Amino acid sequence: MGRDYSDLIMKIRGKYLKLEDFAKDLGINSTTLKSKLTGRTDWKREEMMKAAELLDLTSEEILHYFFNF
Repeated sequence: MGRDYSDLIMKIRGKYLKLEDFAKDLGINSTTLKSKLTGRTDWKREEMMKAAELLDLTSEEILHYFFNF
């Protein structure tokens, strides 16, 4: 079973109206983002760091949203 990214999705939606807008700012297409958010594909380190920057995440939040700690 893949990771649960529901909290991350809510965080994204709190800042972006559409997931597609977040994907664009992240530099990936919306299909790729949806694949990552459903756990079908893994996040690359660079993508996680860019997402953290876009969402103003703290180190603790990065662990929570991407690693479920």
